[in-house]
Amino acid sequence: MKPSLCTYTYIMLLAILPGACQQSSQRGILGTEHVVMIGLDGFSPDGIRNANTPVLDQLMATGAYTLRARGVMPTSSGPNWASILMGAGPEQHGVTGNSYTPLAPALPPIVSGEGERGLFPTIFEIIRTAEPQAELGAIYHWNPIANYFEAEHVTYNISPDTDDEVLETVLQYLSKSAPRYLFIHFDDADHAGHTKGHGTESYYQTIEMLDAKVGEVIKGIEAAGLRGSTLIVVTADHGGNGFGHNENIPEVINIPFILNGPGVKKGYEIHETVNIIDNAPTVAFALGIEVPAAWTGRPVKTAFEGFERSPSRFQTKVFYRKPRILPQGSGFRHAGGLYLDELPEVEIKTGIPGAEIRYTLDGSEPGITSPLYEKPFTLSASAPVKAAVFKDSEKITKSEIAYFRVVHRSAQTGTRAKLYQGNEMERLPGFQHLEEVSQFTTYEFTSEGITYPNGPDQTAVRFEAWLKIEVTGDYTFYTASDDGSNLYINNEKVVDNDGNHGVQERSGTVRLTKGYHKIEVAWFNSGGGLWLNTYFEGPGIPKQILSADRLYIEKPLKQGI
Repeated sequence: MKPSLCTYTYIMLLAILPGACQQSSQRGILGTEHVVMIGLDGFSPDGIRNANTPVLDQLMATGAYTLRARGVMPTSSGPNWASILMGAGPEQHGVTGNSYTPLAPALPPIVSGEGERGLFPTIFEIIRTAEPQAELGAIYHWNPIANYFEAEHVTYNISPDTDDEVLETVLQYLSKSAPRYLFIHFDDADHAGHTKGHGTESYYQTIEMLDAKVGEVIKGIEAAGLRGSTLIVVTADHGGNGFGHNENIPEVINIPFILNGPGVKKGYEIHETVNIIDNAPTVAFALGIEVPAAWTGRPVKTAFEGFERSPSRFQTKVFYRKPRILPQGSGFRHAGGLYLDELPEVEIKTGIPGAEIRYTLDGSEPGITSPLYEKPFTLSASAPVKAAVFKDSEKITKSEIAYFRVVHRSAQTGTRAKLYQGNEMERLPGFQHLEEVSQFTTYEFTSEGITYPNGPDQTAVRFEAWLKIEVTGDYTFYTASDDGSNLYINNEKVVDNDGNHGVQERSGTVRLTKGYHKIEVAWFNSGGGLWLNTYFEGPGIPKQILSADRLYIEKPLKQGI
């Protein structure tokens, strides 16, 4: 039987207008009628690996996922959320920072859509053009996201003040509407990273609360009777390291990407490369809408049934976060800590399944023959604990180091210090010309624990102690400070780290004989952030914090060591 003219016409339309037949209905080519994209700001793959995330775990187990998708650079929120919505990178859409202004961009978009502000075409505009009557929603905590799409393309557009209000608004909206596409943004993980530090217990607790919120969104979709026809996309803009996300490292640029819904493979880990710019094309593909040529992203088709994995030998690399040594540090504060008249217990954790942790106590790099961590253990003396994660006899993470310092107060260990008030300081001052505010004793050369009666700005501190040297040899000293600092041994400058600057480390080396040597550290803070820490290394001593078990307030009368 010969094909009919109608059949020929149908085939020709498919060839000329990809997606034309799908656009005539509200059902995508894979049975998708709705897409709900859940954006989690500052939500790193490390959070999923180390926190208790049963909802996301279930989405991955019954869907397709990768924990090594990548964002764009710069790794700030603006360029990345814009790239999620626009299917292209900053070099195309022009959003190169958080201060982007649509009406006067520093870098105009390479093409403009038909919206009032002339933005690069977004997923909202693409759907609105194909389906003029479509219900489209945007509910987001971080208000600048409003700069990355044209308001006239969105049916429901609101920016609540908190993540709790975002969730409440989403549930109310879903109870009344069946959006073709809904973009949701939660911000609390980013806030936790900036205030508590990425990779900290507080950060992981926030991850767990957000996991529960994702679960509530899914319940809202189910209550609306939309779950069977809804593709759920979970993504993020960036991860983080310390208190920020400005470094171009895997911990910052790697993000999760999870798909769950009609036509999505079950328990499928995506090994092909996935970039943040692939979000919008994947949404368009699932809805059966043509991906515009202006977008540089591409649909992640292999996540769906009927699309085979690429035979290419080029697959994405896996990057794992370093193990956590407890007590954990945050920001510039190292893991470990100072223990007064007690012995520290060391606990090390990793969220990598099937992996093992190996460690050293002498500052050397852990290897496959290093001690295997099996359970928490107690240190009897000060030590740098260095740990890494191994799998199948291969080291798969960078090493993490923690500095544990054990001090007995009865030994008169510690330092004397004086706090001064300055004015318009740009470098270390002549202390004799400053107003002395207070005197105190402390255990180490550090900015931690100092009380500032008049506030920390325009202040300077002078620390003095006697350093115990047990073996004659060359010793290297370091200061890491914001702002400037110098270190002196026997009245001679060994480390010059002066000036008005952010945290930076400088070092110097000096030969010291066995015995006690006068040591002094001078430090000032002009304003803003502040930090001081000191380190040393020498014969048989790995680099570590210069701790109070080697510092004495007074020179001991007996010189024997």
